Order: sequence, then C-alpha cells, then structure tokens
Amino acid sequence: MKKKITRYTALTLSVIIPLVVLYYYYAYYQADTLTEGKQCTLLYLTGFYCPGCGGQRSLHSLLHGQIFTALHYNFLFVIGLPFLIYLYYIVVQQYIVKSEKYQTKVIISSNFAWIFLAIIVIYTILRNINCYPFIYLAPM
Repeated sequence: MKKKITRYTALTLSVIIPLVVLYYYYAYYQADTLTEGKQCTLLYLTGFYCPGCGGQRSLHSLLHGQIFTALHYNFLFVIGLPFLIYLYYIVVQQYIVKSEKYQTKVIISSNFAWIFLAIIVIYTILRNINCYPFIYLAPM
C-alpha cells in the first residue's frame, strides 16, 4: 500500500511540477529581461551561442502564442519540443509508473540518438556563423 501511495505521489508531482514551471514562464517571466540579466555561460566566456541560447525566451513566446518569435529565439527548441515532451513521457512511464512496456526495450534507437547529436552540433556551428542566411539562427 505504501509503495502504491509513493508511486501516485511521484506521478502527481511529475505532472504538477512542469505545470508550475509553465505557469511561471507564462505569467511572471519577462522575455526581454534575459538580455539585461542572466546570460548563457558559454556565451559569456566564449562569445559563441550554445544550442540552448534563447530557449527560455522561446518557451515564453510559445506560451503566449507567438510561434514566429519563438522560432527566431531558438529554432531547434521549438522543433525539438515534441521530442522532449515524448522523452519526458517515457521517463515518467519507466521510472515512476514502472510500466513493463518501457522497461523491456529501448524506445529510441542508437542511430536516432547519433543523428540528433549531429543535428545539435551542426545547429550550434551554423548559428555562430555571422553571415547572411545563418544570422537568423542566432537569438535576437
């Protein structure tokens, strides 16, 4: 009985915590204050954009329905968001719900993981090239 209550509590928290974070980004986070305040450590130290630069502003814009602004802040984040949500679902199913379906096999192939890693590396390189078509990949 105690194990079942713990599992339900963990499952409930796995839903509530992301909702609280999304509410924070929707209601309190100001997208334009990031340029004045906190900055990416890689950007601060090297002057290069990491693949996550602009991700918080992109999330804020998505929550307010500004899809094109979100794409301009971080294109890869917007395109990869369904994949991240799917990964979160798998983690919840495997570690909290303890579903046997997700514990017996690997859901994501190693080829897909290598391709995704290559996309992240290429995206990082392209968004740091300071000439015409690539300047649109850098966050505003």
